[in-house]
Amino acid sequence: MKKLPSFRRFLFFAVLILQTLSLAVVISFLYASLDRSMRDEHLNRISVQQAELAMYLSNRLNYLSNRVQEISANNNVRISLLLGMAPKVVSMLESLYPAEDGATFYIRHHAGEIFPAPGTGHDFLKRQASWPIHWNQSHAIPDHPTILVFSAPIHSNDQFQGHAICVYNLARDPQARHLVIAFGTLQLVEKRSAGLVAVYADESAGPADHPDEHRDLSSPLAGRIVLKNTSDLTPLQDFPALFLHASDKSLWAKRRQLIVSLVFLCLPLLALTVTVTSFIIHRMTAALNALAQNAQFIADTQTQSDLDEQQARHSEFLYFTRAFNKVLAKAREQTLALKQANINLQSEILERTRIAETLHAREAQLRSLQSNIPIGLYRKALDGDLLSVNPKLLAILGFASEDEMLRQPFKNFFDRVEDYHNVRQRIAREGVIEALETRLRRKDGSVIWCALHMKKLRDDAKGKVFLDGAILDITDRKRIETEKQNLEIQLRQAQKMEAIGTLAGGIAHDFNNILAAIDGFTELSLDDAPEGSLLRDNIKEIRVATQRATDLVKQILTFARQTEVEKRPVKFSIILQETLKLLRSTIPSNIDIRSDIHTQKIIMADPTQLHQIIFNLCSNAAHAMRARSGVLTIRLRETIVRSEQEDKPTNLMPGRYFVLTIQDTGHGMTREVMDRIFDPYYTTKDQGDGTGMGLSVVQGIVNSMRGAVTVESAPGEGATFRVYLPVLEKQSQPREEYHEPLVGGTEHVLLVDDETAITLMGKQMLERLGYEVTIRNSSTDALALFRAAPDRFDLVLSDMAMPQMTGDRLAMEIMRLRPGIPVILCTGYSDQINREQALARGIQGLLLKPIVKQELAQAIRDALDKTAAQGDQPVP
Repeated sequence: MKKLPSFRRFLFFAVLILQTLSLAVVISFLYASLDRSMRDEHLNRISVQQAELAMYLSNRLNYLSNRVQEISANNNVRISLLLGMAPKVVSMLESLYPAEDGATFYIRHHAGEIFPAPGTGHDFLKRQASWPIHWNQSHAIPDHPTILVFSAPIHSNDQFQGHAICVYNLARDPQARHLVIAFGTLQLVEKRSAGLVAVYADESAGPADHPDEHRDLSSPLAGRIVLKNTSDLTPLQDFPALFLHASDKSLWAKRRQLIVSLVFLCLPLLALTVTVTSFIIHRMTAALNALAQNAQFIADTQTQSDLDEQQARHSEFLYFTRAFNKVLAKAREQTLALKQANINLQSEILERTRIAETLHAREAQLRSLQSNIPIGLYRKALDGDLLSVNPKLLAILGFASEDEMLRQPFKNFFDRVEDYHNVRQRIAREGVIEALETRLRRKDGSVIWCALHMKKLRDDAKGKVFLDGAILDITDRKRIETEKQNLEIQLRQAQKMEAIGTLAGGIAHDFNNILAAIDGFTELSLDDAPEGSLLRDNIKEIRVATQRATDLVKQILTFARQTEVEKRPVKFSIILQETLKLLRSTIPSNIDIRSDIHTQKIIMADPTQLHQIIFNLCSNAAHAMRARSGVLTIRLRETIVRSEQEDKPTNLMPGRYFVLTIQDTGHGMTREVMDRIFDPYYTTKDQGDGTGMGLSVVQGIVNSMRGAVTVESAPGEGATFRVYLPVLEKQSQPREEYHEPLVGGTEHVLLVDDETAITLMGKQMLERLGYEVTIRNSSTDALALFRAAPDRFDLVLSDMAMPQMTGDRLAMEIMRLRPGIPVILCTGYSDQINREQALARGIQGLLLKPIVKQELAQAIRDALDKTAAQGDQPVP
């Protein structure tokens, strides 16, 4: 018989190996735990440093982006760009948006000019060939990895004016430099073809020291990177060629120290393991020998007794003996356990039957809910057609039966093929679609708006993928949203017109002051010029130009609806003929003017406004034909507009109307241009050829007269404008205009105006009429002069808009000091007082600038004569 190996020896080596492996596992676990802690600490430090730098850069870039958006939305910048005031824009940038921490702000005009002029470090701004109009993003510069450019378009009145630009140089940001250098474990590097270059080469230098020095890190790379799931270089967000380089030298030093410590700990532990193993084997084999002898005795005697528990010397062997003795008892118990398991199995079968019945009932409830829910539900194959639909979806898409609808390809339900492809791409990419608004086509061909829901699901039992979804009809909601958007557009247009009107009124006020001085001094010079002299003719031409400027101011005030219009009965045909005579001298001779006038009826209108309508429309028509010969046709007819008339202009009430038709043979207009020709400041002319105000003024005048303007045109076919103006039903003869001789006087007049030129002109004009005149250019000075001697003056003539104290307040103070003294106000534009309000406050008259001598003389004489008739009151 083959001799068996010794169990004692086997047990010795087995226990020794087990103890050694246990020791190795413990040491390895201890090393792994400590190494993980050190590595986590190192990684946390790097992560915190990276997060801190990323947070700083994110806040910095968001701040600069907001600053650029703020510049693009700055009304002062927009207006200055619109007016071409480059120095003003540069001044605002230097005061409101100065260069700071590596960021420099610029404005790029749409023509390509950049101001302030970029320095040597920003030459790439000049080399940029073209900028998209709607370029609104951050942009990295390839040749300058540390530079980001932020830009935002600047628009004014829907016109592109240029870009607001911010150039941010990370290398010139002192805070970013100090932050990276302070970390120690991180370094900002730039990847070049020759290798890695450190952006901040000298860690001890300040932000302004050695700004262009770099340190080459390419050979060798300083240390390895231990970051999880990352490369050796961590890319810096928004800077394509910049990376964060981290070193783990300190971590490796700690690891070496830990390994040495663990090695010295293992040697005594290994010796202790050998000793403990020998002792354990001796005790274990002695107990096993005793148990083996006891078991052999039971086997030899073939008794049914159990092992003697008294033979076990240790608790573990006692447990082993008791377990062996329980084997027989367990065998007897097994039969009883099998019987009980059979009973339990039968109870489980009954419970499963009950659950199946419950699931069947719930499935029936789900089918009922799917049939009655007011939302269209469906299931379709992943790459196929519909598999099932509920009754609501049949009603939404207009099908009579489920079979009829399932025979239709799924893509046929979409109004546009591109919408179907978009749905397929999104479900393939994302696996779910939530409330996608799209247009579906019903069976009868009508199109409805629906909200589409779809989700990819997997049937594990069948191993297939389905698409379940819902469709909700939102046609009514989309219609309401469209109506709401239209109302919002109308509201914004009304607000825009109101703002432009306010601006126009302010311009008219300042311009009227200038015209008042020019017109007044011209009239004075005309009186002194010899009859028939060249000087007199020149002065007359100056006055004609002044009158044209006055008409322009009236156009602005008409557009702003802040001027008083004097309407009276006039013959439209006479006004038209007079205007055509003036047009002949201003329109090029290669354009043939043809008129066709067939009415002598009267219209209730301001003659100046009629001149504006005719002149503006004819000037635009002539401009459209100036490149070639053409025919300008002007017709005046009468027509009757009826309520049932289909082609009548919008918002035109039934009645009798003049129809002024102005037709040209010019280049015509597209539909897009015709939709905007009546917008203020919109023009297709070159810069300097027009302001874009003409047609908007025409529309404003016509609307105020309860008329309408229509236009018909096509590219290359000319344009036809038709102006509908109501005929005056009760025809009366227009009044004749005549001028009475100038009437002066010898009274003392106090003339007040903050414009020196106007007071000097008014003084000469009144003195030529015989009056004694005292002038003041400040309302407060005038009040102090009047308070000192109230009886010295017979009449006060004051401007309305003056600093410190307006003309109406000055009038109130003067009439309080001396009740009954006549006061006349002059204004070029005022939204604070009109003629009726002035008379209600006791003011004798309100004159509109520029004022002619005839009107001024008559107003002063009427006020003085009226006061003399009523009698002046003494000073209280």
